[in-house]
Amino acid sequence: MFSTNRNPLQLLFIPVLLIVILFFTLTTNKGTYPPPVKQHDELSIPSDAEDWEFDGALKKIQQDANGMGQVEIDVEQEQKAGRKSRKVQLDLTVMSRCPDARICESTIDKVLSEPSVMNKVNLTLNYIGKPSKQAKFGVQCMHGDVECRGNIHQLCVQSTIPAVHTTTSPSHNSDGLALHTNFPVMSFVSAQNYYDPRKIGQEDYAKDNLKAVGYDWEESGVGKCVEEEGKRLLEDSVVRTRDVLKSSKSCTILIEGEQRCVHDGSWYDCDDGHEVGDFVRSIEKAWKKLQD
Repeated sequence: MFSTNRNPLQLLFIPVLLIVILFFTLTTNKGTYPPPVKQHDELSIPSDAEDWEFDGALKKIQQDANGMGQVEIDVEQEQKAGRKSRKVQLDLTVMSRCPDARICESTIDKVLSEPSVMNKVNLTLNYIGKPSKQAKFGVQCMHGDVECRGNIHQLCVQSTIPAVHTTTSPSHNSDGLALHTNFPVMSFVSAQNYYDPRKIGQEDYAKDNLKAVGYDWEESGVGKCVEEEGKRLLEDSVVRTRDVLKSSKSCTILIEGEQRCVHDGSWYDCDDGHEVGDFVRSIEKAWKKLQD
């Protein structure tokens, strides 16, 4: 048994000893404790590695921002490139047995023979009629079903025979008709208008016309198109004429979707003229605008 009657000095000795041991421990192991946390560590100057990471992140942000601007520039450049690669859209709204259409088509035939514009134009013949579910061909044509058939013949030539681009003036057949390899449909239509336009719409006549300008009815695929796709092509063309081109006159000439001239009994609404050279200048002007 330990005695409970101890000297007061003995009682003080133990706490003092503990304090001394604690002090000694703290002073000898000072380096092992983490440094005090700075109040503003986030504002301290970074080391070389940290500085590299910071600069890299900043450059990445700048690149991303510049990239967004570059995307806008690229889109604009692509749009300009698209305009430059696109040809001038030349539309005629016609009816295959219409005398006014023949006058228009004769003029445009000469325009498309000009080397300065022949490779700058995309030609589309569009047909006028009234959509009708009861009609044999889905469309009521002004000059009857025979005209609807004539329209289909011309549409199938336009749809089926590919253009073969050239920079030289077209050659001519033995009857003097221009053989437009760039615009096969123009050659075909010119043949129909030249030989006997009263027969437009008759299949045998169409076959002869196509042969006269260097193509075979069956081998070219035109015959198959007439049988399988002709009705749809006519319906689509009539709707485009009405809803897109907003035209009801045969013949109307449009450049880049804008009405350029009309022949209906006579030429009118032709502010820039209706001669071959006038249309050539209009096409060249539209082409230049596409390049800007």
